[in-house]
Amino acid sequence: MENIIPRVPNCSSVNVRMFDHNKKQQQRSRSFKYRESLRAKCAHIIKKNLAAIPGGCINNQLTYNRNYMEHFDDIVTNDEIINVTYDHAYDLDLSHTNNDSSEGGRDDDIELDSHEDIEPVKDFFIAESPSLENNIDSEDDDTSNKKYLQILEFIRDANLDKASTDRLMRLLNNVNEYAGLPRTGRELWHELGVEFNYRTFISCTKCNKDLLKFGDKCNCIETNHLMNTEFVLFSLADEIRRVVKNNIDLIEFFRIHKAEFPYDIVNGDLYVNRIKNNPITLILGSDGKPTFKSSKTSAWPVLCTIAEIPPPIRDYQQNVMLFGLYHSPVGPTAESLLGKIVKAIERLRRTGLTIDLGARDNSITLKMMNLFIFFFARIQTFDVHVQLIVGDFPARSKFNLLSGHAGYFACSRCLINGVRCKAHQHILYTWLEYRTKCPVERTDENMHISFDLIETSRKTIRPNGVIGKSPLCSILSIPKQSVFDYFHTCLKVHLPVLISKWVKLLSKVDLNKADIYLSGILYPHSFNRHPKKLSMFDQWKASQMRTFFLYVSLPLLIHLGKCLPSAVAAHFSLFYIYIRTLIFFYNRSDVLAMRPFIECYLEQFSLIYDECNELLSTHVHVHLWEQCLQHGALAFHSMFVIESSLNHLAKMVHGTVSLGEQISFWYSIDRYLQSKKKKRTSNIFLQNHLFDYEFFDQRLAQQYEKQFFDNFYQFFGHTNRSDIRFSSRFRCGLCVFHSLAYNLRKKSASFRVCVYNSVCSKLFCFGEVIFFFHYQNNEFFFFKQMLCSTSLYSKHLAIDDRIIPSWSDRIDQYFYTVDSSSISFLIYPCSSLLRKCIFIPFEGNEILCTNIDHELEHD
Repeated sequence: MENIIPRVPNCSSVNVRMFDHNKKQQQRSRSFKYRESLRAKCAHIIKKNLAAIPGGCINNQLTYNRNYMEHFDDIVTNDEIINVTYDHAYDLDLSHTNNDSSEGGRDDDIELDSHEDIEPVKDFFIAESPSLENNIDSEDDDTSNKKYLQILEFIRDANLDKASTDRLMRLLNNVNEYAGLPRTGRELWHELGVEFNYRTFISCTKCNKDLLKFGDKCNCIETNHLMNTEFVLFSLADEIRRVVKNNIDLIEFFRIHKAEFPYDIVNGDLYVNRIKNNPITLILGSDGKPTFKSSKTSAWPVLCTIAEIPPPIRDYQQNVMLFGLYHSPVGPTAESLLGKIVKAIERLRRTGLTIDLGARDNSITLKMMNLFIFFFARIQTFDVHVQLIVGDFPARSKFNLLSGHAGYFACSRCLINGVRCKAHQHILYTWLEYRTKCPVERTDENMHISFDLIETSRKTIRPNGVIGKSPLCSILSIPKQSVFDYFHTCLKVHLPVLISKWVKLLSKVDLNKADIYLSGILYPHSFNRHPKKLSMFDQWKASQMRTFFLYVSLPLLIHLGKCLPSAVAAHFSLFYIYIRTLIFFYNRSDVLAMRPFIECYLEQFSLIYDECNELLSTHVHVHLWEQCLQHGALAFHSMFVIESSLNHLAKMVHGTVSLGEQISFWYSIDRYLQSKKKKRTSNIFLQNHLFDYEFFDQRLAQQYEKQFFDNFYQFFGHTNRSDIRFSSRFRCGLCVFHSLAYNLRKKSASFRVCVYNSVCSKLFCFGEVIFFFHYQNNEFFFFKQMLCSTSLYSKHLAIDDRIIPSWSDRIDQYFYTVDSSSISFLIYPCSSLLRKCIFIPFEGNEILCTNIDHELEHD
């Protein structure tokens, strides 16, 4: 039963005092019982810990003895009793113990509660921290908090605004006036302890004069007043602490096993060569988005992830940090968007960031040990670094302060000048210019020379395309660390140009043929969007364009055959090999081998397509292989996570006024809810088990009963079936494999896999999982294996290996042909599963198989 104290309406002042007196008496009684249990349960643990400390001294101040425990009632008052779990046992913020105070971790430009008003009670490890996640005084309060959390989760799931939230709270109280619920949203946030650690700066959009309120009007001479500009600055230190504390187990796991992720940022040259001690490395990104369709304003969030969290966990929404948010009817300058954030990062780089990580052993509960959390604390100081910043072409031009993609000297990697197109008057970055003039590399040195020229010149000049000195120059190298994003460069700009050229060459009959071909391909359940009609490619999302490019584009060109010139497919295969290799690779030697592919592609580009299409978006591909050597594969520093976060933040907008503050407000509440969820541990990479026994298709299993038990006898040498337990799905780390026997698979094809086979010359084979089963404490699967074909897929392309010797081999590494009419049934252990694959119709009974190398890329 819930022990909720009812509210007494219309009672006299005497009754109110008696009511409060009885309430305090109950609290004292509960506190007394709690202290008694604390003494009994902690005595042997304290004795054990003190034995390990020389002289029994704690912090040179307190020596444990019976007299101290006898006076415990005087030290800890009713209001200071706190119940915490072992995960957050030492979440303190005291100036004399770590750098979380104003000297060590707070930002220069934001004044937040530093909790300096908390007085240590006898000893600092007793002090109550307002950031404790389980700051609960009793079981009644615990029950209330659970109710409040349920209400808060409903508010966010329903995406209510503040006014609707207040109406909901009033309704709940009217339905049950004795429930004792908060009456407004503000009271609900207060009861739960939600912190809004951000500061809003308001300025006039015309003259940039600072204002106090969003509704204030500037007295500048401009008559047509635009909506004021908002910039919301979050506490960078608090954001980083939150994510690090929630993922510390994964960070420590990744620190040991990062060699198993050769494709990731942490194995790039820039990260490896940096001198670091216990690093936290920031991956920054920003982009603009209209706040709503009919709006003339846009929001520009500055988002961040941490490189030390293993992929793909680092890109999960709860691990994406919001550092700042710019909202205005005009676009931001580099200073207005990044100036304050860069200053905060500079301070963190100088001082480091001290984080209390709580206790290490999660199996011990400190509900009765809050007085002694000092013994179990883990306080670490991290060095803060910046790995890179990513954005699309307009965003990069803004925060790099370089010429835009339509201007001269727009490349941030080299000093290619660009030439004006005589037909369309736009700037071209041709391969002919690049090969003949051999432009020098853009470096920090020649950028600083440009800065000096701008400062000393009396005219407005742009030496080498440099507009001015960006705030980013103080925390990173723009030529090396302001990276190109394949999300926009390849999938949203260059590839649509190519497809538009193909579509123009196809008749309606050919387009219908292509649409039928695309609709016949099945994808794993993790692919949320599929490419369908080629004629509607301009409406595809980036994830659809990615799926089309990586797995379907080259087979489709070959399938269309004579509908397109043979040179188109061969030429496109160069670009295909180059980008697919750089998106995900296991060996750095593969990256080095990609340079001739892109050079050959760009050399022939103007022969296949019009020279007017050699824009900056085409030229920058020549630099991507160097970028991958420095920062890892393209999939791990793309804009997919940034674009996803933009859509998530846009859903927090209500109305049309002060939208930046609105987004920041609801983001803070979402951040609080995420902190209440169970933390992920490194076990998610190690889990291997069967599940979904109840969704098993018995009828399908009966169809293969004879084949299964024949193979069962051959594999195990007997027919004892008593211990067999069938299953429809298998989890391996973060990947989930389906089987044909899975009832709920619908049109997904997560049962099509590649398996390790030591007998095969390729050491792997393709086929379909019929079902999984558990036997003798091990997991196995019954497999329909298809016969590998001897024909090579590269033979269907008009390519010349004399130009690039490994051209054919690279194609055959991505596409394999199998005979679907020649099958065999086998039993494999689940450890033989390598990855999922996609089956693409080819010729007759032959099927084209391509592996899904990086299924877990953000979708």
